[in-house]
Amino acid sequence: MPDGEAPGWSVQDVERLRTTLGAFSDLDDPQVFRQVRVLMGRQLGEGPGPFPVPAYNDPRSQIAALVDVMDRHQDPERALRALADTLGYLRSEEAAMAELDELVEELAPSGRLPRSRLRAVAAELDALRAIVPPAVASGALDRALLPGEPSGLRGSETVSGMLLRLNDAREPAGGRAAAEGPLVLRFLAELAAALPGEPAELLRSHLVLAGRELGLAVDVRNALAARCRPAAGRVPHPPGRRVLQIRLSETSPGKQEYEVDATLFDWTDDGLRRPRKREAEQPYSLGDLQQLGHTCLIQWEDLAARLDRAHSVRVEFLLPWSLLDHPVERWLTDTQGYLLGHKYPVVIRSLDRMRQQSWHRDWQRRWQAFNHPDAPGPPEQGVGWLALEATASLDGGGHGADILRLRGREGEVRAWLDTRPDSAGLALAFAYDHRDPRRAGALREAVCEGVPFMVWRRDGGNPAELAERLREPARQRFADLPAVLRLWRRSASRDDAADMHNHLTLLWDDPHCVPPESVLTAPAPEGKA
Repeated sequence: MPDGEAPGWSVQDVERLRTTLGAFSDLDDPQVFRQVRVLMGRQLGEGPGPFPVPAYNDPRSQIAALVDVMDRHQDPERALRALADTLGYLRSEEAAMAELDELVEELAPSGRLPRSRLRAVAAELDALRAIVPPAVASGALDRALLPGEPSGLRGSETVSGMLLRLNDAREPAGGRAAAEGPLVLRFLAELAAALPGEPAELLRSHLVLAGRELGLAVDVRNALAARCRPAAGRVPHPPGRRVLQIRLSETSPGKQEYEVDATLFDWTDDGLRRPRKREAEQPYSLGDLQQLGHTCLIQWEDLAARLDRAHSVRVEFLLPWSLLDHPVERWLTDTQGYLLGHKYPVVIRSLDRMRQQSWHRDWQRRWQAFNHPDAPGPPEQGVGWLALEATASLDGGGHGADILRLRGREGEVRAWLDTRPDSAGLALAFAYDHRDPRRAGALREAVCEGVPFMVWRRDGGNPAELAERLREPARQRFADLPAVLRLWRRSASRDDAADMHNHLTLLWDDPHCVPPESVLTAPAPEGKA
């Protein structure tokens, strides 16, 4: 069976069942034990006699034999539910019944496919591997999930592996999930709708049989059948916003070796939801990152396929200090050499700020000021400049730039920002270099003080060209900058090393767009802290 045979009960589960059944007051009575077997046999409908269990004189051995026979049964979950129903009918008042119910909910939850059905469907999906790629299955899952419902997937499963994990997903009680059927059946229905001819009919047949085996109500079975209609007969509803976050994290400080993972999120009003994650198999050195950028998104093509289905998208690189000058927008999206920054808005973010809780308060406040209805419109009104020396190209020419000339003193950026509490962001009149104390120290101080976005040229070219770009009147608000920067990048010949647009980095750090494990707490309003 794919991704490992559907597992039986673990040694610990078997022992817990034996202990729980042994706690019933008279299950050790041969007459009561036979009555339980008779009622189980009737409920399972597998023959005229009692549920077959070898006879033992020792009561503990008899109960152990019952558990072992259920574990080897063609459908252990169904056998366990039959036992629980029988004991619930005969001994509902016993304290052991509550513990047995908990075990049944854990080992044989309602909505889970019988093992024989699960094995048959997984075999069909393996046989259909050529026409059911992960991207098709992922689309079916997207349509099957209800708002806010987790899938429990790691994001690296085969299609049959997806089936196994969805079958283990816990179903929310009541509501739409109860009315529309278990997630695993909704997934199969949507997959059937996406497939042609005979493969679709095979899945529909399994779906009908599974609905009967699980005893689903007629209305629920009808709702699943409606999902099986071919996708062309339904109006598609593309998701609103999605963000792909690619994280490069140092294995240890200063080593310049990086672990790489990527997570695709649905970006909802309640934050980032329904993560789908991929991880590189081994760490990469700084020298290997360029090659990684040529291959990893090709290997993780299902993430790009899901990203493409959204109405609004963004790709974000979560980077440590040592990689903030890495040209991430020049990673490739496919084997044809299409640049990531030409296809999507691509920005970088500070991984260190995301992890440093004490920096979040100022970060939140500056972002709120930046997004206030009265925030400055044309970008040059809200962007200050950090420069290493007198910059005639910014001082003259009517640019009117607000410039801090760095002297390399600790705290100079902090003091300068204190006089500009509503500053929207910073532009650097130099190329960032994490090895240069002045350049790196200035940017770190700005990140620590909560500046939400910064932009600079990696080639160290004339900052006046960037200043000219930032004052163009076509943009109404700063929120457009990631999308506008994509257009700038697309306007340049990709191999023209002299073109500024091939060397632009945008640090764009939205504190409301963070992974669930990094969710920030909004600062208290003034006077209520």
